[in-house]
Amino acid sequence: MVSDPSHHQNTFPQSHSTNAHNDRADELAKSGRFKSVSTNINTRGIPSQNVSLIWNDEVNLDKDIRKYMGKIIDYRLIDNHLNHHNLADIQESTKKHMINWPVSSKFFSLNSCNDSTCDQHSKDVSWKMKTSTNTLPTLDVLNRNFPDLIKDNINCMLCHNNSETNDHDLWKCPSLLPHIRSAFQELAILAQDILHKDADKLNLCITDTIKYSNVFCWSLNDIRAITDNVTAILCA
Repeated sequence: MVSDPSHHQNTFPQSHSTNAHNDRADELAKSGRFKSVSTNINTRGIPSQNVSLIWNDEVNLDKDIRKYMGKIIDYRLIDNHLNHHNLADIQESTKKHMINWPVSSKFFSLNSCNDSTCDQHSKDVSWKMKTSTNTLPTLDVLNRNFPDLIKDNINCMLCHNNSETNDHDLWKCPSLLPHIRSAFQELAILAQDILHKDADKLNLCITDTIKYSNVFCWSLNDIRAITDNVTAILCA
């Protein structure tokens, strides 16, 4: 701000004009004012220090910079990943704490084949990834990617009433839904048998746990619709 004492006029020069990077820095600084602070002060500190900085209530910023920055960058990468439009359902379920990510990680890493280079294992991994990201090659996707090969008729080949999409073909097709429900009922019985055999719990507790779990409860009620799409297989 420049003040002219003779005329008492104030002039406000435009900051960072004609500099795209500085203008962008201004925008980020302004938007940062309205975001919650991820870094705070840990007043308890550690034995050799009075206080230390802690990020996200988890990472102490007093370690080797490569260690704590690596974890912060990992958070940033997973945040960018979940912001992809194909993962909107997973992002929403994550915010609601519906997904047990440690168990989901084991599920994705599970190898039902003895050989890590087995073709069947590669197909299983591909299926898990595509179903959980809504990227199966359904007719709507094929029509978008190969319009000359797949024409305008993209009706579901099972019910012939709705467009074949990942959401419809996997979880909402009336011709396929009874088979999905039956498969989940069989899985519920299998889960109960395993827990009855190995878990140190009363049989009634195990039965109620399965009956009211987010994964199986809808399948045990014939008139109840699936409330979640593919993320149901990842629920705790």
